[in-house]
Amino acid sequence: MKSNPPLLATWLLEHFIRGEDSEALAGDLLEEFGQGRSISWYRYQVLVAILLTLSKKLRARWICFLFAVVVSSAVSFRRQIWQSFEFEGLFTWGIQLPWPASLAFTVALWSASEGMIFFVAFAVYLITIRRFNRRNFSKGALVALVPLSLGNLALPWIWVWHPPMVIFYTVIWRLPLFSSLILATWAVPPATPQRQSATRPA
Repeated sequence: MKSNPPLLATWLLEHFIRGEDSEALAGDLLEEFGQGRSISWYRYQVLVAILLTLSKKLRARWICFLFAVVVSSAVSFRRQIWQSFEFEGLFTWGIQLPWPASLAFTVALWSASEGMIFFVAFAVYLITIRRFNRRNFSKGALVALVPLSLGNLALPWIWVWHPPMVIFYTVIWRLPLFSSLILATWAVPPATPQRQSATRPA
């Protein structure tokens, strides 16, 4: 008796590839699977289809990736923010609190400083693509809140492993802001030509 196609692979196919492409591809894969293809073959085909779809989306939204790289690499956290007298004093006071209050304070302080940079950069992005409004700004900010907070929560644990200073400050330190910008700009992409023509007054 022939088994059904794997549920997880089918679910991923339905949710990562949308529209007519998803229906046509799902029909072809189910037909091939019904003719004797293996479960591993089905999973492989779904994986390849998802990767191809994601690569097309990345090529279409290269400006989002470039924007996140430029912003996260242009801001010199260590010199301009963390080595300021006021910031160092506040940080020194916070790490003297009993654990886990000291950890929570540190993560909140990091997230607040990067959050200010994120809000300014994301607002500039929305203005540039002419999609700045309260709904889009709130949508991107809510999406970015999780990776920004989780990324900053991971930084103290990574620091305990004593990574090379150059790698930590040039790459690892910037990842929370980078990932939050990627997700926010992905959530509010530039308007397509069809959308622009549809919203343009006659």
